[in-house]
Amino acid sequence: MENILFNGKLSGFRIEHIRREKHYSMPINHFHEYYEIYYLLSGKRHYFIESRNYYIKKGDLVIVDSNQIHKTNDIDDMEHERILLELEPSLLTSLNSFIADGFIEKSVFANYGVISLEAEGQQIVEEILSCIMTEITEQNTGYNGMVMAKLIEFFTFIARTLKSKPSSKLYDNSHKQNSKIDEIADYISSNYAENIDLDSLSDAFFISKYHLCRSFKKFTGFTINEYITINRVMQAKKLLTETNLSITKVAEKVGYQCLTNFGRAFKQILGKNPTEFRKTYKT
Repeated sequence: MENILFNGKLSGFRIEHIRREKHYSMPINHFHEYYEIYYLLSGKRHYFIESRNYYIKKGDLVIVDSNQIHKTNDIDDMEHERILLELEPSLLTSLNSFIADGFIEKSVFANYGVISLEAEGQQIVEEILSCIMTEITEQNTGYNGMVMAKLIEFFTFIARTLKSKPSSKLYDNSHKQNSKIDEIADYISSNYAENIDLDSLSDAFFISKYHLCRSFKKFTGFTINEYITINRVMQAKKLLTETNLSITKVAEKVGYQCLTNFGRAFKQILGKNPTEFRKTYKT
Protein backbone atom coordinates (compact mmCIF):
# COMPACT_ATOMS: atom_id res chain seq x y z
CA MET A 1 0.00 0.00 0.00
CA GLU A 2 1.23 3.49 -0.90
CA ASN A 3 -0.16 6.56 0.82
CA ILE A 4 0.73 9.94 -0.72
CA LEU A 5 0.50 12.32 2.24
CA PHE A 6 1.61 15.41 0.32
CA ASN A 7 2.63 16.35 -3.23
CA GLY A 8 3.26 20.03 -3.90
CA LYS A 9 4.95 22.03 -6.64
CA LEU A 10 6.31 25.50 -7.20
CA SER A 11 8.33 26.76 -10.15
CA GLY A 12 11.50 24.64 -10.26
CA PHE A 13 10.64 22.74 -7.09
CA ARG A 14 8.64 19.71 -5.97
CA ILE A 15 8.17 18.18 -2.52
CA GLU A 16 6.50 14.82 -1.89
CA HIS A 17 5.69 12.98 1.35
CA ILE A 18 4.92 9.26 0.98
CA ARG A 19 4.36 6.31 3.31
CA ARG A 20 4.75 2.82 1.80
CA GLU A 21 3.87 -0.57 3.24
CA LYS A 22 4.87 -2.74 0.28
CA HIS A 23 7.83 -3.47 -1.99
CA TYR A 24 9.14 -0.48 -3.90
CA SER A 25 12.15 -0.15 -6.18
CA MET A 26 12.82 2.87 -8.38
CA PRO A 27 12.77 2.46 -12.20
CA ILE A 28 15.96 1.74 -14.16
CA ASN A 29 16.09 5.15 -15.86
CA HIS A 30 16.64 7.04 -12.65
CA PHE A 31 19.02 9.87 -13.29
CA HIS A 32 18.03 13.40 -14.19
CA GLU A 33 19.15 17.00 -14.51
CA TYR A 34 17.47 18.15 -11.31
CA TYR A 35 18.94 17.81 -7.81
CA GLU A 36 17.39 15.64 -5.14
CA ILE A 37 17.17 15.46 -1.34
CA TYR A 38 15.65 12.36 0.28
CA TYR A 39 14.79 12.35 3.99
CA LEU A 40 13.80 9.07 5.67
CA LEU A 41 11.23 9.54 8.45
CA SER A 42 10.90 5.84 9.31
CA GLY A 43 12.03 2.42 8.13
CA LYS A 44 15.25 1.25 6.50
CA ARG A 45 16.40 1.30 2.87
CA HIS A 46 19.33 0.63 0.60
CA TYR A 47 20.17 3.77 -1.37
CA PHE A 48 22.52 3.35 -4.32
CA ILE A 49 24.31 6.47 -5.66
CA GLU A 50 26.78 6.18 -8.54
CA SER A 51 28.80 3.08 -7.58
CA ARG A 52 28.18 3.14 -3.82
CA ASN A 53 25.52 1.47 -1.74
CA TYR A 54 24.32 3.26 1.40
CA TYR A 55 22.32 1.69 4.22
CA ILE A 56 19.88 4.35 5.43
CA LYS A 57 17.62 4.52 8.45
CA LYS A 58 15.28 6.96 10.22
CA GLY A 59 16.78 10.45 10.36
CA ASP A 60 19.14 9.98 7.41
CA LEU A 61 19.32 12.69 4.76
CA VAL A 62 20.40 11.60 1.27
CA ILE A 63 21.99 14.13 -1.10
CA VAL A 64 21.88 13.32 -4.83
CA ASP A 65 23.72 15.55 -7.30
CA SER A 66 22.49 16.35 -10.81
CA ASN A 67 22.78 13.48 -13.34
CA GLN A 68 23.84 10.85 -10.80
CA ILE A 69 22.67 7.26 -11.15
CA HIS A 70 20.67 6.49 -8.03
CA LYS A 71 18.07 4.04 -6.81
CA THR A 72 16.35 3.03 -3.57
CA ASN A 73 15.74 -0.58 -2.75
CA ASP A 74 14.08 -2.62 0.00
CA ILE A 75 15.97 -4.20 2.86
CA ASP A 76 13.95 -6.73 4.90
CA ASP A 77 11.35 -4.35 6.30
CA MET A 78 9.52 -2.84 3.32
CA GLU A 79 7.56 -0.26 5.35
CA HIS A 80 9.04 3.21 5.19
CA GLU A 81 8.09 6.88 5.15
CA ARG A 82 10.05 9.59 3.39
CA ILE A 83 10.02 13.17 2.13
CA LEU A 84 11.53 13.89 -1.28
CA LEU A 85 12.65 17.26 -2.64
CA GLU A 86 13.39 17.81 -6.34
CA LEU A 87 15.09 21.07 -7.34
CA GLU A 88 15.76 22.37 -10.84
CA PRO A 89 19.11 24.11 -11.54
CA SER A 90 17.21 27.36 -12.15
CA LEU A 91 15.84 27.29 -8.59
CA LEU A 92 19.31 26.79 -7.12
CA THR A 93 20.49 29.83 -9.10
CA SER A 94 17.68 31.89 -7.54
CA LEU A 95 18.46 30.63 -4.03
CA ASN A 96 22.18 31.27 -4.48
CA SER A 97 21.48 34.91 -5.33
CA PHE A 98 20.57 35.39 -1.66
CA ILE A 99 23.69 33.58 -0.37
CA ALA A 100 26.66 33.29 -2.74
CA ASP A 101 27.18 32.22 -6.33
CA GLY A 102 27.24 28.42 -6.59
CA PHE A 103 26.96 28.02 -2.81
CA ILE A 104 24.38 25.21 -2.77
CA GLU A 105 26.03 23.20 -5.55
CA LYS A 106 29.50 23.46 -3.98
CA SER A 107 28.59 23.24 -0.29
CA VAL A 108 25.78 20.69 -0.48
CA PHE A 109 25.45 18.68 -3.69
CA ALA A 110 29.18 18.31 -4.36
CA ASN A 111 29.18 16.41 -1.03
CA TYR A 112 26.61 13.87 -2.18
CA GLY A 113 25.98 10.90 0.06
CA VAL A 114 24.24 10.37 3.38
CA ILE A 115 24.11 12.48 6.54
CA SER A 116 22.97 10.64 9.68
CA LEU A 117 21.28 13.32 11.77
CA GLU A 118 21.08 13.33 15.56
CA ALA A 119 17.70 13.96 17.24
CA GLU A 120 18.21 17.74 17.27
CA GLY A 121 19.08 17.81 13.56
CA GLN A 122 16.09 15.62 12.73
CA GLN A 123 13.80 18.04 14.54
CA ILE A 124 15.24 21.02 12.65
CA VAL A 125 14.85 19.31 9.26
CA GLU A 126 11.33 18.06 9.98
CA GLU A 127 10.18 21.50 11.15
CA ILE A 128 11.56 23.17 8.02
CA LEU A 129 10.01 20.60 5.68
CA SER A 130 6.68 20.75 7.53
CA CYS A 131 6.66 24.54 7.21
CA ILE A 132 7.36 24.31 3.46
CA MET A 133 4.46 21.90 2.95
CA THR A 134 2.14 24.07 5.05
CA GLU A 135 3.02 27.20 3.04
CA ILE A 136 2.36 25.42 -0.27
CA THR A 137 -0.94 24.01 1.04
CA GLU A 138 -2.34 27.24 2.51
CA GLN A 139 -0.90 29.64 -0.11
CA ASN A 140 -1.20 32.67 2.11
CA THR A 141 0.18 36.06 1.02
CA GLY A 142 3.87 35.78 0.20
CA TYR A 143 3.99 31.99 0.45
CA ASN A 144 6.46 31.72 -2.45
CA GLY A 145 8.89 33.93 -0.57
CA MET A 146 8.41 31.94 2.62
CA VAL A 147 9.19 28.69 0.80
CA MET A 148 12.35 30.24 -0.68
CA ALA A 149 13.40 31.47 2.78
CA LYS A 150 12.85 28.02 4.28
CA LEU A 151 14.85 26.38 1.49
CA ILE A 152 17.74 28.78 2.15
CA GLU A 153 17.55 27.88 5.85
CA PHE A 154 17.44 24.18 4.93
CA PHE A 155 20.50 24.26 2.67
CA THR A 156 22.45 26.44 5.10
CA PHE A 157 21.75 23.88 7.82
CA ILE A 158 22.93 21.03 5.55
CA ALA A 159 26.10 22.93 4.56
CA ARG A 160 26.98 23.60 8.21
CA THR A 161 26.25 19.99 9.16
CA LEU A 162 28.46 18.69 6.35
CA LYS A 163 31.27 20.98 7.46
CA SER A 164 31.14 19.52 10.98
CA LYS A 165 30.59 15.89 9.86
CA PRO A 166 33.18 14.91 7.26
CA SER A 167 32.26 11.27 7.80
CA SER A 168 28.88 11.80 6.15
CA LYS A 169 30.09 10.21 2.91
CA LEU A 170 30.87 6.88 4.57
CA TYR A 171 28.85 4.12 2.97
CA ASP A 172 27.64 0.74 4.14
CA ASN A 173 30.66 -1.52 3.92
CA SER A 174 29.77 -3.79 6.82
CA HIS A 175 29.49 -6.89 4.62
CA LYS A 176 32.37 -8.28 2.58
CA GLN A 177 29.87 -9.13 -0.15
CA ASN A 178 28.73 -5.50 -0.32
CA SER A 179 32.35 -4.35 -0.65
CA LYS A 180 32.80 -6.72 -3.59
CA ILE A 181 29.68 -5.33 -5.28
CA ASP A 182 31.02 -1.78 -4.82
CA GLU A 183 34.23 -2.85 -6.57
CA ILE A 184 32.27 -4.36 -9.46
CA ALA A 185 30.07 -1.25 -9.80
CA ASP A 186 33.23 0.90 -9.82
CA TYR A 187 34.75 -1.31 -12.50
CA ILE A 188 31.67 -1.06 -14.72
CA SER A 189 31.50 2.73 -14.27
CA SER A 190 35.13 3.04 -15.40
CA ASN A 191 35.05 0.44 -18.20
CA TYR A 192 31.52 0.71 -19.61
CA ALA A 193 32.87 1.10 -23.17
CA GLU A 194 34.64 -2.26 -23.04
CA ASN A 195 33.10 -5.62 -23.90
CA ILE A 196 31.80 -6.32 -20.39
CA ASP A 197 29.57 -9.31 -19.76
CA LEU A 198 28.62 -11.63 -16.92
CA ASP A 199 31.34 -14.16 -17.74
CA SER A 200 34.16 -11.60 -17.75
CA LEU A 201 32.98 -10.03 -14.48
CA SER A 202 32.62 -13.42 -12.83
CA ASP A 203 36.18 -14.36 -13.82
CA ALA A 204 37.71 -10.99 -12.92
CA PHE A 205 36.17 -10.82 -9.44
CA PHE A 206 36.22 -14.54 -8.55
CA ILE A 207 32.50 -14.78 -7.91
CA SER A 208 30.00 -17.21 -9.42
CA LYS A 209 27.61 -15.83 -12.02
CA TYR A 210 24.64 -16.82 -9.86
CA HIS A 211 25.89 -14.98 -6.77
CA LEU A 212 27.05 -12.02 -8.86
CA CYS A 213 23.60 -11.54 -10.41
CA ARG A 214 21.78 -12.06 -7.13
CA SER A 215 24.05 -9.86 -4.98
CA PHE A 216 24.37 -7.04 -7.51
CA LYS A 217 20.59 -6.76 -7.83
CA LYS A 218 20.12 -7.00 -4.05
CA PHE A 219 22.59 -4.23 -3.17
CA THR A 220 22.16 -1.84 -6.12
CA GLY A 221 18.61 -2.46 -7.34
CA PHE A 222 19.97 -2.90 -10.89
CA THR A 223 20.76 -6.00 -12.90
CA ILE A 224 24.29 -6.14 -14.34
CA ASN A 225 22.99 -5.36 -17.84
CA GLU A 226 20.85 -2.46 -16.61
CA TYR A 227 23.83 -0.90 -14.86
CA ILE A 228 26.10 -1.26 -17.90
CA THR A 229 23.37 0.23 -20.11
CA ILE A 230 22.65 3.21 -17.88
CA ASN A 231 26.37 4.07 -17.62
CA ARG A 232 26.71 3.93 -21.39
CA VAL A 233 23.61 6.04 -21.97
CA MET A 234 24.70 8.67 -19.44
CA GLN A 235 28.02 9.06 -21.22
CA ALA A 236 26.31 9.09 -24.63
CA LYS A 237 24.01 11.85 -23.41
CA LYS A 238 27.05 13.89 -22.42
CA LEU A 239 28.76 13.35 -25.79
CA LEU A 240 25.60 14.25 -27.71
CA THR A 241 25.21 17.53 -25.83
CA GLU A 242 28.86 18.56 -25.47
CA THR A 243 30.41 17.43 -28.79
CA ASN A 244 29.60 17.36 -32.49
CA LEU A 245 30.51 13.69 -32.87
CA SER A 246 28.25 11.71 -35.19
CA ILE A 247 25.74 9.41 -33.55
CA THR A 248 27.62 6.41 -34.97
CA LYS A 249 30.85 7.62 -33.35
CA VAL A 250 29.08 8.30 -30.05
CA ALA A 251 27.69 4.75 -30.08
CA GLU A 252 31.17 3.32 -30.66
CA LYS A 253 32.73 5.44 -27.91
CA VAL A 254 30.28 4.16 -25.28
CA GLY A 255 30.61 0.50 -26.25
CA TYR A 256 27.96 -0.17 -28.92
CA GLN A 257 28.98 -1.76 -32.20
CA CYS A 258 25.38 -1.95 -33.41
CA LEU A 259 23.64 1.40 -33.97
CA THR A 260 20.20 -0.20 -33.64
CA ASN A 261 21.02 -1.58 -30.19
CA PHE A 262 22.39 1.82 -29.16
CA GLY A 263 19.24 3.60 -30.28
CA ARG A 264 17.01 1.10 -28.52
CA ALA A 265 18.94 1.35 -25.23
CA PHE A 266 19.08 5.15 -25.40
CA LYS A 267 15.33 5.44 -25.95
CA GLN A 268 14.60 2.96 -23.16
CA ILE A 269 16.44 5.17 -20.66
CA LEU A 270 15.70 8.70 -21.93
CA GLY A 271 12.44 8.25 -23.84
CA LYS A 272 13.89 9.60 -27.12
CA ASN A 273 16.25 8.18 -29.70
CA PRO A 274 19.70 9.86 -29.98
CA THR A 275 18.74 11.96 -33.01
CA GLU A 276 15.58 13.29 -31.35
CA PHE A 277 17.46 13.96 -28.13
CA ARG A 278 20.19 15.98 -29.86
CA LYS A 279 17.63 18.03 -31.82
CA THR A 280 15.66 18.79 -28.66
CA TYR A 281 18.77 19.82 -26.76
CA LYS A 282 20.05 22.11 -29.53
CA THR A 283 16.68 23.73 -30.25
